[in-house]
Amino acid sequence: MSPISHEFHKMVGKAFDELKLPDEGFVVLKDPALDENGHKLPLFYQPEDEQESDKDTRLRGKIFTEVDMLVLHKNEIKIVVEIEESNFKPIHLFGKYFASEMSSYYIYRPEKGKGIECWMADEVLFIQLLGSKRIHPDSQKTIKWENVEKAIRKHIKVKTKNITQYCLLYCERNNKESVMMLKRRLRECLEHFLD
Repeated sequence: MSPISHEFHKMVGKAFDELKLPDEGFVVLKDPALDENGHKLPLFYQPEDEQESDKDTRLRGKIFTEVDMLVLHKNEIKIVVEIEESNFKPIHLFGKYFASEMSSYYIYRPEKGKGIECWMADEVLFIQLLGSKRIHPDSQKTIKWENVEKAIRKHIKVKTKNITQYCLLYCERNNKESVMMLKRRLRECLEHFLD
Protein backbone atom coordinates (compact mmCIF):
# COMPACT_ATOMS: atom_id res chain seq x y z
CA MET A 1 0.00 0.00 0.00
CA SER A 2 1.48 3.35 -1.02
CA PRO A 3 1.49 6.34 1.34
CA ILE A 4 -1.21 8.98 0.97
CA SER A 5 0.12 11.90 -1.08
CA HIS A 6 -2.24 14.62 0.22
CA GLU A 7 -1.94 16.60 -3.02
CA PHE A 8 -5.06 18.63 -2.24
CA HIS A 9 -3.73 19.44 1.23
CA LYS A 10 -0.46 20.66 -0.30
CA MET A 11 -2.32 22.75 -2.89
CA VAL A 12 -4.39 24.41 -0.13
CA GLY A 13 -1.21 25.07 1.87
CA LYS A 14 0.38 26.82 -1.12
CA ALA A 15 -2.84 28.76 -1.82
CA PHE A 16 -2.84 29.96 1.78
CA ASP A 17 0.79 31.07 1.42
CA GLU A 18 -0.22 33.24 -1.56
CA LEU A 19 -2.80 35.10 0.53
CA LYS A 20 -1.56 38.14 2.34
CA LEU A 21 -2.59 38.43 5.98
CA PRO A 22 -3.03 42.03 7.18
CA ASP A 23 -0.19 42.50 9.68
CA GLU A 24 2.87 40.91 11.18
CA GLY A 25 1.07 39.51 14.23
CA PHE A 26 -0.16 36.44 12.31
CA VAL A 27 1.48 32.99 12.45
CA VAL A 28 0.33 30.20 10.10
CA LEU A 29 0.89 26.66 11.41
CA LYS A 30 0.49 23.61 9.17
CA ASP A 31 0.15 19.88 9.64
CA PRO A 32 2.80 17.70 7.89
CA ALA A 33 0.20 16.81 5.21
CA LEU A 34 0.39 20.47 4.06
CA ASP A 35 4.04 21.17 4.71
CA GLU A 36 6.83 18.66 5.26
CA ASN A 37 8.21 20.96 7.99
CA GLY A 38 4.82 21.15 9.70
CA HIS A 39 3.80 19.39 12.88
CA LYS A 40 0.67 17.95 14.49
CA LEU A 41 -1.85 20.57 15.61
CA PRO A 42 -3.87 19.16 18.51
CA LEU A 43 -6.65 21.25 20.02
CA PHE A 44 -7.21 20.71 23.73
CA TYR A 45 -10.34 20.87 25.84
CA GLN A 46 -10.26 22.78 29.12
CA PRO A 47 -12.89 21.52 31.59
CA GLU A 48 -14.44 24.41 33.50
CA ASP A 49 -14.22 22.52 36.78
CA GLU A 50 -10.55 21.55 36.41
CA GLN A 51 -8.27 22.47 39.31
CA GLU A 52 -5.13 24.49 38.51
CA SER A 53 -2.99 21.67 39.99
CA ASP A 54 -4.46 19.19 37.43
CA LYS A 55 -3.92 21.46 34.45
CA ASP A 56 -0.76 19.86 33.02
CA THR A 57 -1.58 16.25 33.85
CA ARG A 58 -3.04 13.89 31.28
CA LEU A 59 -2.81 16.37 28.39
CA ARG A 60 -3.35 13.63 25.77
CA GLY A 61 -6.75 12.92 27.33
CA LYS A 62 -7.74 16.52 26.58
CA ILE A 63 -7.07 16.36 22.83
CA PHE A 64 -10.41 16.64 21.03
CA THR A 65 -9.06 16.91 17.49
CA GLU A 66 -5.99 17.52 15.35
CA VAL A 67 -6.55 20.13 12.67
CA ASP A 68 -4.80 20.74 9.36
CA MET A 69 -3.97 24.41 9.84
CA LEU A 70 -4.16 27.10 12.49
CA VAL A 71 -3.71 30.83 12.14
CA LEU A 72 -2.64 32.50 15.36
CA HIS A 73 -2.79 36.22 15.99
CA LYS A 74 -1.00 37.56 19.05
CA ASN A 75 -0.98 34.06 20.58
CA GLU A 76 -4.71 33.50 20.08
CA ILE A 77 -6.36 31.07 17.64
CA LYS A 78 -8.08 33.17 14.94
CA ILE A 79 -8.59 30.66 12.11
CA VAL A 80 -8.99 26.87 12.12
CA VAL A 81 -8.74 25.01 8.79
CA GLU A 82 -9.82 21.44 8.07
CA ILE A 83 -9.17 19.82 4.68
CA GLU A 84 -10.95 16.71 3.47
CA GLU A 85 -9.97 14.62 0.45
CA SER A 86 -12.10 11.55 1.02
CA ASN A 87 -14.70 11.55 3.80
CA PHE A 88 -17.41 14.05 2.84
CA LYS A 89 -20.31 12.61 4.83
CA PRO A 90 -22.23 15.13 6.96
CA ILE A 91 -21.49 13.20 10.18
CA HIS A 92 -17.75 13.56 9.52
CA LEU A 93 -18.02 17.25 8.57
CA PHE A 94 -20.13 18.05 11.64
CA GLY A 95 -17.74 16.04 13.82
CA LYS A 96 -14.69 17.99 12.66
CA TYR A 97 -16.47 21.29 13.27
CA PHE A 98 -17.91 20.41 16.69
CA ALA A 99 -14.65 18.88 17.98
CA SER A 100 -12.93 22.18 17.14
CA GLU A 101 -15.84 24.21 18.50
CA MET A 102 -15.65 22.44 21.87
CA SER A 103 -11.86 22.80 22.08
CA SER A 104 -10.27 25.56 24.14
CA TYR A 105 -6.61 25.98 23.22
CA TYR A 106 -3.49 24.89 21.36
CA ILE A 107 0.01 24.69 22.83
CA TYR A 108 2.37 26.58 20.54
CA ARG A 109 6.05 25.69 20.71
CA PRO A 110 7.91 28.13 18.45
CA GLU A 111 11.21 26.83 19.85
CA LYS A 112 12.25 23.93 22.02
CA GLY A 113 11.10 24.29 25.58
CA LYS A 114 7.92 25.29 27.33
CA GLY A 115 4.89 25.85 25.14
CA ILE A 116 2.65 28.88 24.97
CA GLU A 117 -1.07 28.26 25.54
CA CYS A 118 -2.94 29.87 22.66
CA TRP A 119 -6.61 30.12 23.55
CA MET A 120 -9.46 30.56 21.11
CA ALA A 121 -9.92 34.25 20.30
CA ASP A 122 -13.30 35.89 20.91
CA GLU A 123 -14.01 35.58 17.18
CA VAL A 124 -12.74 32.55 15.27
CA LEU A 125 -13.23 31.55 11.63
CA PHE A 126 -13.56 27.82 10.84
CA ILE A 127 -12.88 26.88 7.21
CA GLN A 128 -13.67 23.42 5.87
CA LEU A 129 -12.24 22.66 2.42
CA LEU A 130 -13.42 19.62 0.46
CA GLY A 131 -11.45 18.34 -2.51
CA SER A 132 -13.43 15.71 -4.36
CA LYS A 133 -11.98 13.80 -7.33
CA ARG A 134 -15.11 14.41 -9.33
CA ILE A 135 -18.43 16.09 -8.65
CA HIS A 136 -21.05 14.73 -11.02
CA PRO A 137 -23.54 17.34 -12.31
CA ASP A 138 -26.51 15.38 -10.92
CA SER A 139 -24.79 14.59 -7.60
CA GLN A 140 -26.57 15.33 -4.33
CA LYS A 141 -23.19 15.88 -2.63
CA THR A 142 -23.13 19.62 -3.18
CA ILE A 143 -26.70 19.99 -1.86
CA LYS A 144 -25.68 18.07 1.31
CA TRP A 145 -22.56 20.21 1.73
CA GLU A 146 -24.53 23.43 1.32
CA ASN A 147 -27.03 22.19 3.90
CA VAL A 148 -24.20 21.33 6.32
CA GLU A 149 -22.92 24.89 5.92
CA LYS A 150 -26.41 26.36 6.50
CA ALA A 151 -26.93 24.19 9.61
CA ILE A 152 -23.58 25.15 11.13
CA ARG A 153 -24.11 28.84 10.39
CA LYS A 154 -27.52 28.62 12.06
CA HIS A 155 -25.90 26.94 15.07
CA ILE A 156 -23.27 29.70 15.27
CA LYS A 157 -26.01 32.32 15.70
CA VAL A 158 -27.29 30.72 18.94
CA LYS A 159 -24.22 29.18 20.54
CA THR A 160 -21.90 30.53 23.22
CA LYS A 161 -18.44 29.33 22.12
CA ASN A 162 -15.81 31.16 20.06
CA ILE A 163 -16.28 30.09 16.43
CA THR A 164 -18.25 32.99 14.97
CA GLN A 165 -17.91 32.35 11.24
CA TYR A 166 -17.90 29.21 9.11
CA CYS A 167 -17.06 28.64 5.44
CA LEU A 168 -17.45 25.32 3.66
CA LEU A 169 -15.70 25.40 0.28
CA TYR A 170 -15.40 22.58 -2.22
CA CYS A 171 -13.92 21.83 -5.62
CA GLU A 172 -12.97 19.09 -8.02
CA ARG A 173 -9.32 18.84 -7.12
CA ASN A 174 -8.26 17.76 -10.64
CA ASN A 175 -10.16 20.56 -12.39
CA LYS A 176 -8.08 23.77 -12.72
CA GLU A 177 -11.13 26.00 -13.11
CA SER A 178 -12.79 24.51 -10.04
CA VAL A 179 -9.55 24.89 -8.01
CA MET A 180 -9.21 28.54 -9.11
CA MET A 181 -12.79 29.20 -7.97
CA LEU A 182 -12.00 27.57 -4.60
CA LYS A 183 -8.93 29.81 -4.18
CA ARG A 184 -11.01 32.90 -5.01
CA ARG A 185 -13.72 31.91 -2.52
CA LEU A 186 -11.06 31.19 0.12
CA ARG A 187 -9.62 34.68 -0.37
CA GLU A 188 -13.12 36.22 -0.12
CA CYS A 189 -13.88 34.24 3.05
CA LEU A 190 -10.67 35.42 4.72
CA GLU A 191 -11.11 39.04 3.61
CA HIS A 192 -14.69 39.10 4.95
CA PHE A 193 -13.55 37.71 8.32
CA LEU A 194 -10.46 39.91 8.70
CA ASP A 195 -12.17 43.20 7.69
